[in-house]
Formats: sequence, C-alpha cells, structure tokens
Amino acid sequence: MNDRRPQYSSTTVVISKRGRFGASAAVVIALLSRTGAADVVRLRDLEARALAGRPQLRAEHAEIAAARADAAFARSAYYPTIGVNADASAAPGGHLVRIADVSSRAEYLVAGSKTVGESNAFVPEARYGGTLALSSRLYDFGRTRSAANAADASVVAAAAGERAARDRVVNEVRAAYLDWLGAELLHVASLRALTNARSRIDVVKARIDTGTRPRSEMDPAVYDEKLAELDECESRRRVTATELSLERAVGAPLPENGTPDTTLLDMTPPKQLSTDTSEIVALSKQSAAAVAMAHFHDRENSPVLSASAEAGVRGQLADVFPTYRAAIALTVPIADGGAASARAARSRSEATAIEAREREASIALRSEHDVAANDWARGVERVRLAESLYAVAASRARDVADRYSLGQDPLERLLEADSAVTRAEREVLLARLARADAALRLTSPASSVSASPEAH
Repeated sequence: MNDRRPQYSSTTVVISKRGRFGASAAVVIALLSRTGAADVVRLRDLEARALAGRPQLRAEHAEIAAARADAAFARSAYYPTIGVNADASAAPGGHLVRIADVSSRAEYLVAGSKTVGESNAFVPEARYGGTLALSSRLYDFGRTRSAANAADASVVAAAAGERAARDRVVNEVRAAYLDWLGAELLHVASLRALTNARSRIDVVKARIDTGTRPRSEMDPAVYDEKLAELDECESRRRVTATELSLERAVGAPLPENGTPDTTLLDMTPPKQLSTDTSEIVALSKQSAAAVAMAHFHDRENSPVLSASAEAGVRGQLADVFPTYRAAIALTVPIADGGAASARAARSRSEATAIEAREREASIALRSEHDVAANDWARGVERVRLAESLYAVAASRARDVADRYSLGQDPLERLLEADSAVTRAEREVLLARLARADAALRLTSPASSVSASPEAH
C-alpha cells in the first residue's frame, strides 16, 4: 500500500480565545484543510460498498440459493415423474416358436430355450424394447408436506442469517471507520504539537542569541521537540494501520486522498433501539427450522401410496410386441432400527440448543444496550468536562506565554503549560470519539448513519 498519509499545512493552530470547543474545532479544521483536494469518505458510502462487495455476503446469498433448491427438491415429490426407457440385449435362450391354437385357429409366438448339451443352446437371441413410464405418489400421510415445511423453514433461516451477516459487516465497518477517524484526528493533534515545538525552538534560539535567555533552555526545548516527533511518528503509523483495517472491513481500497467525515463526532443515537436484532431473529428462525426438520423425521416412516404406469413395445428380431402395465402400490415401513426417531431427537436437541443461545443473545443485547446508553450519557458529560479542562489549560498557557515573553517565567513552565494544553486537547478528542462510539452502538446496523450537526 502506498503511503497515503495526508499532508497538512504547516500553519500553527492558534488556541481559541473563547476556550470552549477550541481544541476539537481546531483539530477538525486542520483535518479538513489538507493541502490539495481531499475527498470526504462518508461512513454510509463505505457501508454500501461493503454490503455490495464483501465475499462473505456472496457466500450467504449462495446459502439462500442452496436452501431454495432444497425446497424445490422437497416439493418435487408432489409431481409425477415421467421417463422413457429403451434397451437392447443379446442372450441365449428364449427363441420364438410359433404355436397354433387349434380351438381359436390363431398362432402365438412362445419363447423356448434349449438345454445345455443340445445343439445351438448358446446361440444368442437379440432383443430390444422401449417404454414410456409414469409414476406418482398419491398419498404419503404428510411426509412430503413436512419435508416441504422443513425446507421452507431452512430458506427463512438462511435469509435471516444473511441479514445478520449484513449487520455484522456494517458493525465491522463502523468500528473500523471510527478507529480511522480517531487516528486521523489524533495525528492532526500530534502535528499541531510538533509544529508548536519547532516554533518554540526558533523563539528560544532567537532569545538565546540576543542574550535575554540562558543557553541551558535549548536542551529542554529540543527534548520537547523530539517527544513531539516520536508522538507524530506513532500517530502516523496508527493512521496507516486503521486505513488497512478499514479497507479490510469494506473489502475495497479507500480513495487515495480520502479523509474521514468529522460530522460523525456530533451524531446522536436514536430514541429507541429495537431488541429484535437480526442476530436474534436468525437464531429464532434456525430454531424453527430445526423443529420443522424434527417433524419431518417423525413422518419419515409414514406409508406411501403410489401409482405407476408404463406402455411401449418389446421386440425380438423382426417380431414386435405391445407392452403396458398399470399398478397401485402401498408401501408400509415396518422398522428402521430407530433411525428416524434418532434423527428427530437430534433435530429437537438442536432446536433446544438454539433457543438457549437465542435467550442468551437477548440477555447480552439488553446488557449491551444498557452499557451503550450509559456510555452515551457519560460521554456527553465527559465531553463537557474535557472542554472545560481545555478552556482552563488554554487560559493558563496564554498567561504563561505572556509571562515568558516578559522574562518572568522559565521555559520549563511554558513547556508544562503547553503540554497541559496538548493533553486537554486529546482528552476532548477522545471524549468526542467515545461519545460517537456509544451513538453508533445504539444505532441499528440496518439504518444508514447520518450524523447530526448538533453540539453537545
């Protein structure tokens, strides 16, 4: 993968005099002010691309197609089968002999064979024939109906599983996208800190050259710059790592100059979250399919009343004879060694196990919803506290900067104040990211994410 690390302008981000919202707003503005054209990559677009291109979902579609084929196969028992049979053979014996019926003055061809030891006993006779055969089940006491019901339930379960797989893909994309957004924002913050550190070295060097500050202040300034470079290097690595993770979740590469949508930071969760998620629905349908399969196995040994008919010709040398047959048969299974009942018991056990997993998933969903709702409430409070912290840190940094310019404070205090601003800035970003994460977890994967521009 090429290094798509964004290039940012080198302008130092100035701390907002208003304090509140200054940290996150400054970083967001810096993210959107890349040099060159930048494409905002929206989350809903990546969700759509993932749903259209992930091989996992194509596999789910194939599972549905296979289940539908099984349903068509189960229903085929309702319809008659028609076939054409043709054969030719050569075997000794069965030579046709003409016999006259004296009473009716009619002649009949009768097959006769010679015994071993007689002349020409092993001379083959050529025979051939062709028939049209028709067979059909008349009544099977619910066996076909139960098989069709089980197959239909499997189709429904496969479709529900496909929807659950789609939701899992969407959740995977959302988590990866939020990681990418966070990495980009923290990278911008680290660039701002690095730019300030380098600007500070120029200021310190100028004051040392004029003799207004001691030469010993250069080492702390350089040390601070190296820490900022190290932090920027690590944040750049994380940006690339999160891009790769997001591309894996989407199943397609990101735009070469793409940038995340920062409005996601201000999204709000829906007022209500349905507890009937696709995962739980899929488990419910799988349980119903297992119960339907158990019903089929219960009827697997039901009697079968069937009818068959065939008509055609049989021939031997130049003699051709008509042939036909019609029959009705009742087949009653007596014993299968318990195979059908064992299969039914297994299907019922599978249904019981799936029902237990469904209940467990429902409990986990309610717990996850409560945790996400609590995270959202605490996230709103955390953003407010972080912004207050940033306002205090920014005010203190401005005061220390003024005192340093007047020679009243040492460089160490200026470095400490600027470090506090950087820490507070990161706290604001992390708080907003955590709040957005809680909002995403409270938003159904079936709904397209649309961020609200409200500030909280």
